[in-house]
Amino acid sequence: MLLVWIDYAFASTSGLGGVSALEYGQRLVQMLPGVIAGSIVTVMYTKFAQQKIYEQGRKELLSSLVAAQRKGLMLLLPLTIFMSMSSDVIVNLVLNYGAFTDEAATTTAGVMSLYAPSIVFSFLTNIALAALYVDQNAPRIKITLIMVAVGLLSRALMNYYFVQQWGVLGISLAASLSGALVLLFIYPMMGRYWGPCLQKADKIEFIKTLSACTTLGLILFLAKPFLVFDFGGFPGLLAQLSALGTVAGITFIIAAWAFRSRDFLQATNKVLGKLKKVG
Repeated sequence: MLLVWIDYAFASTSGLGGVSALEYGQRLVQMLPGVIAGSIVTVMYTKFAQQKIYEQGRKELLSSLVAAQRKGLMLLLPLTIFMSMSSDVIVNLVLNYGAFTDEAATTTAGVMSLYAPSIVFSFLTNIALAALYVDQNAPRIKITLIMVAVGLLSRALMNYYFVQQWGVLGISLAASLSGALVLLFIYPMMGRYWGPCLQKADKIEFIKTLSACTTLGLILFLAKPFLVFDFGGFPGLLAQLSALGTVAGITFIIAAWAFRSRDFLQATNKVLGKLKKVG
């Protein structure tokens, strides 16, 4: 909550409409990726806290943590990339009516694009903390206090500098960079206590997911200029967003299959197995 007030305080100095653009942009991003990330963390905390997992030792806990990170990223990262690259279409479709000017729509879309990565960083931080708090012997308070201090200080300093350069867009950029910085602090600290969390196979799976998402971003960037419809207005924007979503979905499926992502293939097999049972 303190981070929210810091953001709003600096947004109020960015000029007319700064606070509303920040609020709308962040809400639109949190509407889907944010809800999914929060749901995954909640479910996994329950799983981490099960006595059965804890009794099997720290190795099983870390294995569950890494599996949750892999599968969560496979779901969140392509969705975040899609929303970031389609932010202008989403804002115009949802908000750009009446008193909401084109300039306000452009600013809000920029907020969405720059704020979207912070959802991924927040997910990785929160799910790591959820696992940390299950381990009763871990230095939980120390790591949490350092995380909060780094987050607040870096967010405030970045906001102070970026707002002067880019206005309200700088606040969203600060949120993402600050989230990445917190991640860089918390994981080494947890690694010193727990030891190495990632096995070679896990690193390969993360690389496969990142490669598939990079392919998605590139194809979406190249295809977007061609996915504009002449009839415009709400129908045109809805058609454009649908087309972008279709291209993004097909691209990610093909890329994940081509890179032989284990998590993707397992999820696909489960879905196909359930469909066969239903059929």
